[in-house]
Amino acid sequence: MTGFGYAVSTKANGNMGEAWGSDAVANRAAFYTKHELHPEDVVLLQTEHKDVVVRVGKNERGSSVTAEALITNERDTALALLTADCFPVSFYDPAQGAIGLAHCGWRPVGHKLVQSVVRRMGEEFGTVPAMLKVRIGPGIHPNSYVQATTTQLDDAAWAPYLLRLSDGQIQIDLLTYIVDQLREVGVEEGNVVIDPIDTAATPTQFSHYRAIRTNEPEGRFMTVVWTT
Repeated sequence: MTGFGYAVSTKANGNMGEAWGSDAVANRAAFYTKHELHPEDVVLLQTEHKDVVVRVGKNERGSSVTAEALITNERDTALALLTADCFPVSFYDPAQGAIGLAHCGWRPVGHKLVQSVVRRMGEEFGTVPAMLKVRIGPGIHPNSYVQATTTQLDDAAWAPYLLRLSDGQIQIDLLTYIVDQLREVGVEEGNVVIDPIDTAATPTQFSHYRAIRTNEPEGRFMTVVWTT
């Protein structure tokens, strides 16, 4: 039976996004090597803030794929994702040796991306939702995610996850919405692990939300998943 490999970079590993520095490719390669991975075996997810789930394998290794989530059941294929405040959500099916990695910003979450991933893994690999192990990585937590206004106010499905504060601003609970969607699609609560790191409040991680408010250099950190 295969096992699950999981790694998340920090600022100490350098910026991983090419839009924010010319050293990104070298930083990614160094991080892969640190975890005994090879760049030519990794599929890098290029996000588009939609809800597309793509199955990848040997033909996509060493390249990038535009989607919102990647899935595979090939042991030699690792999946990688760059984020700043959006949640990287990883999936592991120990029975089928299948993995997935999803980019959960507010738009994909509004499209119920995690449910699409679970269903697609069922279709492609025979994954049973109750058997899935899910990790929600570092992202912006509700105490930090506060906006003067937000387009989510126009979508009734977001109502339980929006809180109007005493100063009139809106607090957005993206994390709980993700967890509730996983539960609704049959993932067991005890199989969901949540990373406690709030990217907007933690100087060790890159944060777009914080950068635009403090003018600090922006960048992206990386989540990588693979089978062992």
